[in-house]
Amino acid sequence: MSAGRQRPDFIIIGRITKPHGVKGALKVEAMTHDPQRFRLLKRVYLGVEDKPGDAVEIENIQLQPQGVILSLRGVESRQDAERLRNLYIYLPAEEAMSLPAGAVYIFDLVGLDVYTTDGEFVGVVKDYHDYPANGMFIVEKNGREILIPDVADIVNEIDIDAGKIILNPIEGLLE
Repeated sequence: MSAGRQRPDFIIIGRITKPHGVKGALKVEAMTHDPQRFRLLKRVYLGVEDKPGDAVEIENIQLQPQGVILSLRGVESRQDAERLRNLYIYLPAEEAMSLPAGAVYIFDLVGLDVYTTDGEFVGVVKDYHDYPANGMFIVEKNGREILIPDVADIVNEIDIDAGKIILNPIEGLLE
């Protein structure tokens, strides 16, 4: 990893959307590439965005087509569950699952320096959004956002270890 980048301590894998039933179960929107990941968990951390809280033990997990139903120790009523609505579910980053060859986590892309094939500095990756047609890098330079499509004709190389992305920009992309 490049000098200015640091892997986060925690990653978000889901968000509690609402209570499920009357016994404290939680409906969870999975925010992970593989919702099966939840089956391997013994504990999670709940918190607001960018601030995980204390560990909470998992009592039961059900995977459904519409999301995950999670039961946590100490959450025993609908009212208990309602208090957790919209909290994020975190895992320590070192517990992140391995990805298929060639895939990377978004948190590994954030902070990468972006250059053209000519060596011109374009900016720093601030975020990445995955859309049906292709992904999109959100790159910032001097307070300005540049949207860069993640397509092979434009993105020449992504080197996580070197902390950089090399682009072959089409005309008008960086203006």
